Amino acid sequence: MSDVKISYLLGAGASANALPTIKKVTDKSDSSKGLSNELKEFVVKESSSFIFRGYTEFTDKKLIEITENCIEFGTPDLYAKFLLEKSRGSNYELLVRLISNYFIYKETVQYARDKRALAFMTMVADQRKFPSNLSIVSWNYDNQIELAAKELKYSTNQPYMENFRVWPNDEERSDNPYTFVHINGVSGYKYDTRNLAIQNKDWRLFDDSINPLISFSWEIKEGGKYGFLDQRIDLAKKAMKGSSILVIVGYSFPFFNRKIDNELIEVLRPTLKKIYFQDPFNNGNFLYERFNWLEGGIDGDLGVMREKSKIPIKHISNCDQYFIPVEL
Repeated sequence: MSDVKISYLLGAGASANALPTIKKVTDKSDSSKGLSNELKEFVVKESSSFIFRGYTEFTDKKLIEITENCIEFGTPDLYAKFLLEKSRGSNYELLVRLISNYFIYKETVQYARDKRALAFMTMVADQRKFPSNLSIVSWNYDNQIELAAKELKYSTNQPYMENFRVWPNDEERSDNPYTFVHINGVSGYKYDTRNLAIQNKDWRLFDDSINPLISFSWEIKEGGKYGFLDQRIDLAKKAMKGSSILVIVGYSFPFFNRKIDNELIEVLRPTLKKIYFQDPFNNGNFLYERFNWLEGGIDGDLGVMREKSKIPIKHISNCDQYFIPVEL
């Protein structure tokens, strides 16, 4: 392994071989129904198993109504944003629980696995350890990378392969830097005031005491769970800081995430030399306009006037496996 520091930024496309993307795919070669439609099918199929302790006014139609609104709004994120702007309320909390429970169901009951995650973690493993010069930041709620890291552990006393530390669902909290950070939180875990994160394996439970560790990029800072999850940006920036190579897998930089994305890309400004953009269709050149400092020009930071060279963006259209740069 080289000493070059490399960061991965993952979007929904990184898990698309096993889990739905946020939006319905319109390309005729892809049959993905999108997360909103998948949530509705999940409710229709499995609602008889759901447990709603604590809901005094719950009706069987409420979750169906929520999923139909997700479809109407286009994505669960946009409908959640609407509910938050409106008044938050029980529908908002139910939607968050529904998203978390859906991913638990997919990954534990249906055993949904994007085999590229395990292949990637196997290829980058360095003497059975996660490489010290590699970090991963993900916008995804799923546990595909963690599941792969658990496959590669060589001791029953380890939660994951050695040197792999995941946030916010870390099972061995310490002062060591995190190598994998979920920006939006993660499904399958709930917030606990004492332990911060506790695994929740019961996909049926919609109890109002369950507070899933999922947080949208535009959530208002609050105490409790949101105070805990408010660490996400700083931890992601620490994980990415100093990287000269950025590999972007299946991520389109959507509008809602722009503020956090700006901070993540900005932290790379002093060191970034190359971007690999892995997507079957998009070549990634929109990033030059999206982050104008990637273009050539005069850099006046710290009062130093010097010419900037244009940071190369290499398009990787083959998505059979996560791309691994030669610099690794």
